[in-house]
Amino acid sequence: MSKNPLYANEIATAHQFVIAHNTDVKLQNFLHDMRFRKDLTHSDRWSLCYDFLKENYPAATDSIITGLAYYLED
Repeated sequence: MSKNPLYANEIATAHQFVIAHNTDVKLQNFLHDMRFRKDLTHSDRWSLCYDFLKENYPAATDSIITGLAYYLED
């Protein structure tokens, strides 16, 4: 999980989103794959999170998307 304190609220929101959807295999596979993508920049990771969430969770807010991008970073 990212240690960026500026986005602590977004990261916490994303963490709760992940917990709330822990039975969604497609989401869990996406998260697993993203954790091993060390070749991505932050903006690339954010873009992939945006695309995935907008396709699978159209109601996901920008706060969740941003938080998830930081959540997936070391």
